Amino acid sequence: MIRGENKDKKNWCYWIWKFLKDIHLEHVWHSEKVEPGGHTNFNQLVRDLIQKRDEEEWRENLDKKSKLRLYRKLKDRLVLENYVVELEREERRQLTMLRGGTNKLRIETGRWVGEREKERVCNVCLCDEVEDEKHFLLACPWYVRESTYV
Repeated sequence: MIRGENKDKKNWCYWIWKFLKDIHLEHVWHSEKVEPGGHTNFNQLVRDLIQKRDEEEWRENLDKKSKLRLYRKLKDRLVLENYVVELEREERRQLTMLRGGTNKLRIETGRWVGEREKERVCNVCLCDEVEDEKHFLLACPWYVRESTYV
């Protein structure tokens, strides 16, 4: 049994107890009784609680990274996106780079050299707008023209 400070971290029981504690099911360890609480079975309850914990952790980590500004706008749930399985490798890579802020737009390359955000203007259309994902996808007349020829 896991009690006090005598927790043997080499024992699988410790890790089961810790896991249940992490997903707020420690009472199951102590009582050895499972109360479904709206779930049809214990396995589904554990899956749901793991998903909830992982999603909370994911959200906290997203908020710590300013470069994921677009990603935060696009994604609100921790699920596998269709494009990951539907697109070809290179298309998937480009879209992932765009969504994750690891692209070659001035919003990123300017950050690498210490430019302030408002200085990272588009050198393609020379319009004095910041070359970010929104400008690249929706506003820049040169990028729009380029995509029509592809």
